[in-house]
Amino acid sequence: MDQQAATAGQGPLDRLLSAAFEVFGISADDTWRAEARYFLGVIADSAGMIQAADLGDHAEPATVYRA
Repeated sequence: MDQQAATAGQGPLDRLLSAAFEVFGISADDTWRAEARYFLGVIADSAGMIQAADLGDHAEPATVYRA
């Protein structure tokens, strides 16, 4: 079975996880894959909440030091 056929019925997180496993040469059993997918989903949800936060213009930019 080729990679495209294996990932055809998967969602974006599953495809990302499968691609990462392939790139890094990691073989994972189904239990470990399910746990990794769960935590990847938590990370993605957290990133979405952070990106949704409006910082407005009151945030000060970082100080720039020049020599």
